[in-house]
Amino acid sequence: MTRVVGYVAMAEAVSFLVLLLAMVVKYGFDEPLGVEIMGPVHGALFLGFVGLAMIVGGQARWHWRKFAVVLASSVVPVAGWVVGHRLLQEAVPKVAS
Repeated sequence: MTRVVGYVAMAEAVSFLVLLLAMVVKYGFDEPLGVEIMGPVHGALFLGFVGLAMIVGGQARWHWRKFAVVLASSVVPVAGWVVGHRLLQEAVPKVAS
């Protein structure tokens, strides 16, 4: 399940950046269509990410600091990508040599 949280974190980060760009277009060029589309998409990804993080964090017994960093990454545009990438690396099983 940690892999799913990682993928959703990365998708949420990308949708956040696209939404910010759509806001620039809306207020700079008076074209609200991008925000009307990306607003709900980003909102759904954000809620899905937070919900999954709570479920997986509880099941995996994440330390409270890790849980706080994962949740905080959802409100900083690029941090979700970094945390998602780290969660994906963490989910890969280690091969004993």
